[in-house]
Amino acid sequence: MRRRRLAIVAAAMLGGCTNMVMSERPLFTQADAKGAPVFRPGVWASPEPGCEVDLKSPLAGWPKCAHGDVMGSNGLSDPNIPLKSMVAVGDPFIVQIVIPAELAKAAKDLPGGGASVLYAAIKPTRTDDKGQVIAFEGWPVECGPPSAPPRKAEDGSDIRFVTKAPLPGVTMVEDHCLAAKAATVRAAASASRGWQTEVHETRWIRDGKD
Repeated sequence: MRRRRLAIVAAAMLGGCTNMVMSERPLFTQADAKGAPVFRPGVWASPEPGCEVDLKSPLAGWPKCAHGDVMGSNGLSDPNIPLKSMVAVGDPFIVQIVIPAELAKAAKDLPGGGASVLYAAIKPTRTDDKGQVIAFEGWPVECGPPSAPPRKAEDGSDIRFVTKAPLPGVTMVEDHCLAAKAATVRAAASASRGWQTEVHETRWIRDGKD
């Protein structure tokens, strides 16, 4: 899967879809979002180590390694993309992104075809004086421990190797797995934190859209 800027709260951690927990339908509802964090709108970034970028400069001139984007209070980075994204409350928070069928079919590298539901986990690390999140850590929700350390794709994202030890409750389907219960996703999210070789912080940079 190409790293589309689907939602900034998930883009930095989704990388390739390999070894990722997915579902055929949304497993979390708006009831699970009650009390979800509000993100401070504006320009956000998650620079890779060694990335040379002047975060005070216009966003349009930033290199890809800065992973910069504009985010609204709900975590979406592009209001023109018809996504259904939500954050389910818990420890960690779960980001659920529903990709409509028309987008999934257009992106032939998405597994399964049709509508796909992707999951990631986030942990807010800082808030402002209004209680809005201004920094968080994020990581993919994985099917089980990767069978080998990740390697870098051309766009800098991690390519995870398919697990040889799937977690209870997931069904392996080619290079990803399917979950049928929200509890399975939550358990996988907690376990996945320990399998990350590095977890980058994504942080708010400034107000505005550039």
